[in-house]
Amino acid sequence: RTIRVSLAPSMAGALLGAHAQTLRGWIQSGALPVCGEQRPVLIVGADLRAFLLQRQESAKRRLGPDEFY
Repeated sequence: RTIRVSLAPSMAGALLGAHAQTLRGWIQSGALPVCGEQRPVLIVGADLRAFLLQRQESAKRRLGPDEFY
C-alpha cells in the first residue's frame, strides 16, 4: 500500500529550507509538476523527490585529469 503525500509550496519550502517563491518559480517554469489545475497548488511528494534528485544529478561535474576538489 502506497501513501501519497501532497504538500503546499510553503510546506515543501519549509522542509527544504527554501523560500516558497522558489518552489513557485520551479512550478511556473514547468520543472516541478503539480497535482492538477486546482487551487491550492499541491506538489506530490514523490514528484518533489524525483525533481530534487534530477537537479542534484545535473549539478554534478566531472573533473578533468589536472583538476581536484
